[in-house]
Amino acid sequence: MGGQLWAKIALNLADNPKVIGLSDAAFRAFIEAILYSRQHLTDGFLDSRVVAKRWGLDVAAELTSNDPMNSSWVEVEGGFEIHHFCEYQMTNEDVERKRESQRLKGIKSGEARRAKLEQNRTKDEPNVNQNELETETETETELKPLVPLPTAKANSETRRKFVPDDWMPSEKLLEWTRETAPSLNIVSEVERMIDWSKSKGVGYIDWNRAWKNWVKGCIERNPSLTHQPPPPKKQFGIEPEDV
Repeated sequence: MGGQLWAKIALNLADNPKVIGLSDAAFRAFIEAILYSRQHLTDGFLDSRVVAKRWGLDVAAELTSNDPMNSSWVEVEGGFEIHHFCEYQMTNEDVERKRESQRLKGIKSGEARRAKLEQNRTKDEPNVNQNELETETETETELKPLVPLPTAKANSETRRKFVPDDWMPSEKLLEWTRETAPSLNIVSEVERMIDWSKSKGVGYIDWNRAWKNWVKGCIERNPSLTHQPPPPKKQFGIEPEDV
């Protein structure tokens, strides 16, 4: 259908573990946000003012915390970003590329039509309408957004950063981690998070926030991490501090 826009929605989306537990309002917002971003070509970016007006900040909070590592939305500067949007939906760059392809096809079609009419004209057919020779076939740009947004963000991949091998949480974040999960082996978990992100090809805009979500996920799987670790055991009747 000319002028109609489309979005890709997986058939098993509603059965995804991080989606199945959403409230009705959050699930509706998740679907509507995908359609909104496709319509306005924002590449998954949702302006905070639009989110507050259409769905509410409580719903936004639910969608940014429904999974410790891969929440449905990610909070970014000026609003929110639909996680993995550009991997499954047509991006602004894709649209421009398709428009250019359609434009070139239109030019080529018009040139072929004019060449054919000119050929017929030279074969003693003087009644050819000259206006018809000058008519160029146009293709519909069905991908034109209905309402252009001046604040549309660039492709989310240009904002996502991949963690370096020597990354460590800041001192302030380390202090938060020791208070939140005293029994957590920080060095080991940092290595695990880096290895996991590299194996999955996952990048984040804010790695400190990603670390907080990682720690919370560890606690959900092992609540005992919130307890103080037991003191070192005596060996051969000698306290560790006496050595």
